[in-house]
Amino acid sequence: MITRCKIGKGITGAVRYILGEGRDPDSGELHFLADGEPTRVDWCGGLNFGFEVDSRDDADLARRMMEFDAQNQSSRTRRCEMDCVHLALCWRPGEQPTREQMTATAQSALTAMGMGNARALFAAHNDEGYAHLHIVASKINPDTGRAYDLKGNYLKLSRWAEAYEREHSGGIVCTRREEANQLRDAIDKRDAGAIVELTTQQRATFRERDLDRSLSKQIKDKAERGTFVKEILARPDIVGLADVKDGPVTRYTTTSVLEAERQVLRAGDGLAADRRHEVDEKLRAKILGAEESAGISREQARAFRHATDPEGIAIIDGQAGTGKSYSMAAIRKAYEARGDKVIGLAACRT
Repeated sequence: MITRCKIGKGITGAVRYILGEGRDPDSGELHFLADGEPTRVDWCGGLNFGFEVDSRDDADLARRMMEFDAQNQSSRTRRCEMDCVHLALCWRPGEQPTREQMTATAQSALTAMGMGNARALFAAHNDEGYAHLHIVASKINPDTGRAYDLKGNYLKLSRWAEAYEREHSGGIVCTRREEANQLRDAIDKRDAGAIVELTTQQRATFRERDLDRSLSKQIKDKAERGTFVKEILARPDIVGLADVKDGPVTRYTTTSVLEAERQVLRAGDGLAADRRHEVDEKLRAKILGAEESAGISREQARAFRHATDPEGIAIIDGQAGTGKSYSMAAIRKAYEARGDKVIGLAACRT
């Protein structure tokens, strides 16, 4: 589950967007349907209006009610100008939630933000390769006439989305969000060990300012944050790194990261010394001379030969579009023709 939330002015404009056909990608103008062109809006609905929202006429009445709430706030001295909350909920490709499930999810997300009783319109769109729902909610609480306090709404939505994935998607899909939430919890608890471990899970090295930036999201007081940064960097498992020998420390890592890197290097040395993996020249010539390899370039052929040499490890580095996947296909064919079982051979973008 991916969530996006924007708070701004103009209920009417946001409703026009979610019930319309979007904007032309070139001109930026609103797009209007041509004769016979299908709409991107599968259905629309709403919450807390006192009536069902099943049509555009219903939606227009709901819009006017939200505009009325914005114009008739209880506070006359500190009126809320940013009265529109636009929330998008995006399911992962392959998930096919029903209308009832989408409606329940919209209610759950708003409740997590502290807007369980908010008046909200929503529309399900079909213009992407995944199910998604747009929600336009009034920031004005209909029971009090005052604006909801949405401080920290991004973090609330993040935690809600993580819980949603655990319950409805069979486990965590967005692992980076889970790691970010774990880091926030560790900072709240002032758990220096967990902070270091989670930080180095995301990057092998970090700078002092990286650590300060991570802490600043939870620790607003600069002096308190600075003291905690010094406490973390003074830990015995922290290792300072310099850009040049005997130079000043510019980055940090941990003893556990260095040991993991040493294990990788030892494994790499072992694979490099293993000389059983060469594809004989006759078979390599046959693969390169096959019809499906007719378009292979000189550089791609060199990569193919490098990967089918005797060593047990070979690395091919290239920018996107240089033909790594094409080279990999030829490498796979060579080893499969030799009778080997190929597992996990793939190209990644660098």
